[in-house]
Amino acid sequence: MNEKFIKTKKKAYTLFIILTCLLCLGILLLVAGVLILTLAKMTGLSIPFIILGCACTLVGMYGAPSAKTNYRTYLKYELFIKSVNEEGITSRDILMNRVNMSEDAFDKMVSYCIKNEYIKEIEEKNEVKEDNPVCPNCGKEIPKDSEIKFCPYCGASLEEKEE
Repeated sequence: MNEKFIKTKKKAYTLFIILTCLLCLGILLLVAGVLILTLAKMTGLSIPFIILGCACTLVGMYGAPSAKTNYRTYLKYELFIKSVNEEGITSRDILMNRVNMSEDAFDKMVSYCIKNEYIKEIEEKNEVKEDNPVCPNCGKEIPKDSEIKFCPYCGASLEEKEE
């Protein structure tokens, strides 16, 4: 895995943890400020606790969810990068389903990963799959594993005619 990507993901996780702790700290400061005000009747001492508690709570309350969303995006990027670099998956449909993203978000992720050199340009490999034979009369697909001489749907002969 790319060291630059790992550092970026760690920063996103650290920010999420800090903002979550800030939310908890803010609530504790608010409770402490209210307790000082009600029990000790010290208005001058309780106001800084309450103001600081409100500020920490607001920053944590609004910052932590967006930081979590940002970190979860990096987890999807990590899954994408591992799928391409380590597993060698190049199919757009498989990768889009694996990371569970819309086409627009997927395209942005691919260009972001290429721009930051997390992956190389990927070319989708078109695998040639052998199709089952088709009845020349009705056009329906016939199972390949069997040696059927007549179409099971219309009864037409499947043997090639020599002229």
